[in-house]
Amino acid sequence: MKQSIQESDVVPALLPTPFAVGPVNAFLIRREPLTLVDTGPKDDRAYEALASILRGHGVEMSDLQAILLTHGHVDHIGLLSRIADASGASVYAHPYVASQCTKFEQDHEHARRFLSEILREFGAPPKMIQAALRESETVRTYASFAPVTHVVNDQDAMIGFTAYHVPGHSPSDTLFVDHGSGIAFTGDHILKGVNPNPLIRRPRPEQPRPKSLLEYRASLLRSRSLDLRVCYPGHGDPIRDHRAAIDRILQRQDRRTSQVRELLTHRDLTPFELSAALFPKLDPGHTYFGLSVAVGHLEILEEDNEATAELRDGVLHYTSRSPYQKDRTHAAQ
Repeated sequence: MKQSIQESDVVPALLPTPFAVGPVNAFLIRREPLTLVDTGPKDDRAYEALASILRGHGVEMSDLQAILLTHGHVDHIGLLSRIADASGASVYAHPYVASQCTKFEQDHEHARRFLSEILREFGAPPKMIQAALRESETVRTYASFAPVTHVVNDQDAMIGFTAYHVPGHSPSDTLFVDHGSGIAFTGDHILKGVNPNPLIRRPRPEQPRPKSLLEYRASLLRSRSLDLRVCYPGHGDPIRDHRAAIDRILQRQDRRTSQVRELLTHRDLTPFELSAALFPKLDPGHTYFGLSVAVGHLEILEEDNEATAELRDGVLHYTSRSPYQKDRTHAAQ
C-alpha cells in the first residue's frame, strides 16, 4: 500500500495568470510517482515560474511522472500540453476533461453557439453578447491540451489518492484525497474568502441544462462529510477547516439568495436585468459570469417554489411567488 503523503511532501507553486482571478496554485508532490497537481495557464511567465520553483526543489520538468487535473478551466490546465511533452507524465482527469482535451476545437465552436443562444435567452443585449464572445476567444488563447492517459471517475483510486467528483463550479470538478493523511487537492471547489462561481454550462446530449448552483450546493454537502485535515485549493492558502469554509460559502450563497428574493418581489426580471442589478459595474466581457450568479439564485428560488420562469418572445422572465408579489399583482389588476 502506498505510503500517505505528508505536508512536507507538498510544494505550492503560485503561478501568474492574465485573468482577473489573479494567480493560480499548482502543487508538486515529492513522492513516487513525482506528481504535479494542475498546471497553470498557457503563458510563458507561468511556465518559467513553475520551472523555477521545481528547480528550487531539485526537480526538472522532465522529471515529472504524473499530472492530476482538478478540473478543466484554462487557468488550471492551459500548460498541460507543454508540460506533458516535456515530461511524458501520465495525465489523470475526469472524463469531461478527457473529452475537452481531444475535441477542443469542435467543443469550442459548440460552446460559442451555446453562449450566444443562452445569453440571448437570458435577455442580454447584442453588444453584451458580442463582448462575452470576444472574452471567450481571449480565454481560448491560454489553453493547450494533451491526451488524458488515465480517465478518473468518482471514487476511483490512483497513485495513493481517491477521486471524488463534485460538479458545480465546473462539470469536471474532482477532489484528490489521500485518506491516510487527510490531505486533499480541491481545485476551485472550496475557496476561502470568495464564492466559487458555478458557471452556466451546456447540457449533455438529450439532457436538460444543469442547474449549476443547485448541483454545487449538493457537492459541497458531500465534501463536508469527508474527513479532511488540510485542503490545497486552486487559489489562496491551504484550508485547515474545510467544514467551516464550506459553511461560509453556503451562508454567503444564502445571503445572495435573500437579496435576489427581495429584488424579485418588486417586478418580474430577466436574468440579465437581475445581473445588472447585482453587479452594476460589471465589465461587459464578464457578462457570462454575472449571469451565472443571477441564474443560479433564480433557480434556487424556482426549486423552492418561490419563483416561476416563463419564456416571453424567446426571453426568460422570472416572477416571484411570494405573498408580497401576489398582493402587488392583485393591486395592479
